[in-house]
Amino acid sequence: MQQHLNELLDLPKPVIAYDLDGVICVKTPNLKGLKKAEKLKEYLIHLHEAEVNPVFEQIKKIHAKTSELPFAVITGRNRKYSAITTQWFRKNNIKPSAIHFIDRARTSKNMIDFKAEKIKELGIKVYYEDDDKIARRLFKRLEGNITIHLVKPNKIETTKRVILVNEKQETEKLNDETMKELTGETDEELSKRLEDKTDGKKGN
Repeated sequence: MQQHLNELLDLPKPVIAYDLDGVICVKTPNLKGLKKAEKLKEYLIHLHEAEVNPVFEQIKKIHAKTSELPFAVITGRNRKYSAITTQWFRKNNIKPSAIHFIDRARTSKNMIDFKAEKIKELGIKVYYEDDDKIARRLFKRLEGNITIHLVKPNKIETTKRVILVNEKQETEKLNDETMKELTGETDEELSKRLEDKTDGKKGN
């Protein structure tokens, strides 16, 4: 519906999308071991009071040129929490062009399927995700036709297409083993590329 509204108003379509928990806001706390009622209570507190993820501010700095463009949110949250989620965005003055909630049971497979379908449907070119498994499966499902930023709190790595963002660092370094995993390079191809990169540095 929001997509059709954007078209009617001749607004630019978002090409960037974010996961919500662990990317725009801090990660959902570990609720394992709690009774059902207590778990729901703590989860609702999180939905109402979660802090904006410091990484989100770094993301906007790293990608300053695109930070003002429309962006979508594609989240594994259930739609029944849409009102609370919308209130949270308003309270924190964050204005996505649309929020897309998962429309099926919240399993790992379903989240990957849902996010891949939604990314493809919306024509998203850049997506931010905090779950390593989901990020890599999305990259594979979308056949590399996307840049996925994998948001983590304590490390930063870079591949050709999957970038890990750290709140304490704004630079990116190449993680060769991760790139080998994603690109399917052979050991020989990886060794040659590393040699070329080393020779290039010596020449500078």
